[in-house]
Amino acid sequence: MDESAAAALRKAIADQSMKLGEIPASLQRVSSFPAKLKDFSRFEIQRMLERKDFAVATKKELQTALKLLKEYKRLMQQN
Repeated sequence: MDESAAAALRKAIADQSMKLGEIPASLQRVSSFPAKLKDFSRFEIQRMLERKDFAVATKKELQTALKLLKEYKRLMQQN
């Protein structure tokens, strides 16, 4: 595996393992922030949505959490 492929793989793993509670605090203060999901990673939240597992949070909360994890860098640039 070449160095660029390894770097891309490391970035993908880091993105998937980032927990909702690790996004910037200013985004955690929004009223619709699903605080009960802060200890879950992007991968875990995606799996809950795929499996339609709404035991921990509603579908809307899971979708909001996933959107925040995917787009937090862009959202921070808007502020």
